[in-house]
Amino acid sequence: MDQARREGTFTLAHEAFWAAAKHGLGESEGPKALVHVLLLHRHLRHRDVVAGNRAALAINACTADVVAVQARTAAESEGRSPTVTVTTPLPDPVTPPDQRLPSPTERRANRLPASTAGTNCCTVLKGSALTGPRHTLTEPASDAAIDTACRVLRLPTMRAQFADTVARAEREHLSNRLSLSNC
Repeated sequence: MDQARREGTFTLAHEAFWAAAKHGLGESEGPKALVHVLLLHRHLRHRDVVAGNRAALAINACTADVVAVQARTAAESEGRSPTVTVTTPLPDPVTPPDQRLPSPTERRANRLPASTAGTNCCTVLKGSALTGPRHTLTEPASDAAIDTACRVLRLPTMRAQFADTVARAEREHLSNRLSLSNC
């Protein structure tokens, strides 16, 4: 209320409403009703709220709801919108319309750990355990290397299906290149 008095929005009509609200609603509910009336100034013009206060006092109804309805009625009777519109300009949009949005692939690549950015499956496998011209890994070690590469590259479907793909390639006697081309 001190702020409303300093700003000049707390008028004699507000004072009269407060006195009537304290008398009608009690010492604890009366001030709450006044606070709700003061909050109406956020959305309604000052003169409409004052008119709503006067109308509510005239019919001996000291609630913020009655003040709000009477304030809107006063605004509409003058042929204007009862709500206050924002006069400050809107901030610039976060993403300007002419800026290109990244593709899903680019977004996925940006989420990869820095150590794997710009890599492919082969470089991940080479960096893990497959080094040298001849790979002498056991089956469990190669399965673990493939599993690790699929995790790092975020290929959950390939990780789930690689055992079946390897088994099918062995049954059909396919080379590595042919088995990968049939995936």
